[in-house]
Parts: sequence; structure tokens; C-alpha cells
Amino acid sequence: VTKKMPSFDESNKSYFDKCMDWVENHLANEENNNDTTQKSLFSSPAARSMLWCTAGNAYSKDTCTIKLIDNAVEAAMSDLLPQSQSRVEVRQAAAAFLYNVAHSQQQQQQQQ
Repeated sequence: VTKKMPSFDESNKSYFDKCMDWVENHLANEENNNDTTQKSLFSSPAARSMLWCTAGNAYSKDTCTIKLIDNAVEAAMSDLLPQSQSRVEVRQAAAAFLYNVAHSQQQQQQQQ
């Protein structure tokens, strides 16, 4: 029996929010984190790129709010610099996140 994945709707929002909270908390405490499992996970270029893609896509949705947006933007800005991030794919994903944040902020301001 194959199990169909649930669609994203309000009933699944709590799982989504938990995931985003985890990502945000990791970004906010990245330098102070002593958990070697998490450090190795987020030092992987593939995982870090996916983190930025996921966060950027999430932030582009009207229903998503990133509580620690300043920390996330600061971490993304750091990942844009070749001196601190040598992998192009991570820099591209961080740029996509920042684009989505800027675009979303502009849309919110226009609606007010």
C-alpha cells in the first residue's frame, strides 16, 4: 500500500512551522552551536543550498513569517561572499533567499 503525502494546507502548517523554526534557530545560533551532527549537516554544501532554497520558497508565501529574519538575512549575506563561502551553489541559493525576502517585503509594503 502506498501512502500519499498530505498536501500543504492549514492542517499541515504546524509541521512546516516546526521545520522553519528549526532552520531559523540553527541559523541564529550557528557560531555558538556545539552539536557536531548539526554542524556537519549544515557544513555540507548540498544541505546548506537546500536550506536556502527551502527558506526562500517558504518566505515567498504569504502565510510564512520568519521570526528571526535578521539572523537569516545576516547568514545569507555571509554566504554570498566568496571569502566565507567557496561553493557557488550555496552562494546562488543564498542569493535566491535574499531575493525572495526583498520581493516579499516590497509586496507587503505595497499592500499596506
